[in-house]
Amino acid sequence: MMEASTQKRNTFYRWLFYVLGMASLALGIVLNTKSRLGMAPILSGMFCLSEIYGLNFSTLTLVYYIALVGAQFVLRGKNYRLVDLLQVPLSLAFTQFMNLCSRFISYTPELLWQKLLVAAVAVLFTGLGIVLALNMRLIPNPGDGIVQAISDKSGLSLGMSKNLFDGGSAVVALVLSLALSGRLIGLGLGTIINVLFVGRSVALFTWLLKGRIMRLAFGEAKKEEAL
Repeated sequence: MMEASTQKRNTFYRWLFYVLGMASLALGIVLNTKSRLGMAPILSGMFCLSEIYGLNFSTLTLVYYIALVGAQFVLRGKNYRLVDLLQVPLSLAFTQFMNLCSRFISYTPELLWQKLLVAAVAVLFTGLGIVLALNMRLIPNPGDGIVQAISDKSGLSLGMSKNLFDGGSAVVALVLSLALSGRLIGLGLGTIINVLFVGRSVALFTWLLKGRIMRLAFGEAKKEEAL
């Protein structure tokens, strides 16, 4: 009886941290956009293509997310979980929540220091969201799911895997924008800030929260395993 009660409590905290993580991640992405310093690396390539060819950005993003789900399937091989296919409908819901956050946050920074401050807060929310949501091992959004798959496959830390994926995404966007238009599109100081510091934010919150959230979500046996 006590064991069943403990499992229910752990499950409650697991879903609570997951929802809080997804909300934090969405808020971080929205704040990054509000900083007006450039797109987040993961979406910069799709934004570039949408601007050059006049394609719908949301549609391109959904197609890209589906491709990332496929990439996870390749990286995980026989360890791939069918439940991860739920990342596709999750992406639709996640996008709607981002739109909601964007409507409620009307602040638009004008001065450079204000933009940098918003970008810094965005980095913190993004890192916190990644740590909370991914380590619950439920349904990640495709952008973070691919980072987790890279981390699992390579043995690199979650923070370092995030750094590498963001850096690669920014390079792809840079090549696309210069090759197809001859100018930078969707890339800026905010993109560089994301590449350099989101992974470090993930590492920071992993260090700060590891023992606490894993004890609550998984119990003593799982607290060291999940992160």
